[in-house]
Amino acid sequence: MHPLVARASLIILLAAAAALPLIAPTYYLQFGTKVLTLGILAMALNLVVGFGGLVSICHGAFFGLAGYALALAAPKYEAASLWLTLPLAVGVAATAALAIGALSLRTRGIYFIMVTLAFGEMLFYLFHDNKFAGGSDGTFINIKPEAMLFGVNVIDLDKARVFYWVVLALVVLTILILYLLTRSPPRATMSGVRARSASPSTAYASRRSSSPERSPASPAISPPRSSASSHRKCSAGTSRRSRW
Repeated sequence: MHPLVARASLIILLAAAAALPLIAPTYYLQFGTKVLTLGILAMALNLVVGFGGLVSICHGAFFGLAGYALALAAPKYEAASLWLTLPLAVGVAATAALAIGALSLRTRGIYFIMVTLAFGEMLFYLFHDNKFAGGSDGTFINIKPEAMLFGVNVIDLDKARVFYWVVLALVVLTILILYLLTRSPPRATMSGVRARSASPSTAYASRRSSSPERSPASPAISPPRSSASSHRKCSAGTSRRSRW
């Protein structure tokens, strides 16, 4: 596809997504907000699996940790501050990802998959079997966080349209961050991690194909002189016996 056509299509798609709250009912706005939220999770997983070659089973655990951090930090009958709970939720998820990643990256292949699965199950039962997190019913917040600025709520998340536009803006921001990240020097690091997670046979074949071929005129091992001289002596003795 031509770059101009691709950019025009992207602009039209973004404009249609931004105009959706003006014509769609509340139900479809809430559904679209959930789709965009899970789209951010899918893009993050694509960065790990698609570019890093690391199949993570517990990626949804970080998504859940951020939600539980918000629910546990929010007051029960009052609106929490968005300026405090948003960095808190991101920080909790990032800290857990850093700790789990530091341990999981010591393995590779099927062992990496099993380690991430184990961490995901541990976090699941930690919140599923304890009352502080609501048990199997989960937990919830009664009032959405408020973004107060000089006594005015500048971002009213109780309105479905505003909530949808905020999530859409976060989706666009995530796409831009991933676009810049995949075209920056850290991409070489992710490519190295992907090559490291390859199978040993693939790595051996790549090293063998990348090694320079030896010239036929310069063999790796030359025959010893003693073998050549003994061969000439044997040939000479045989010729003498044949004369007699």
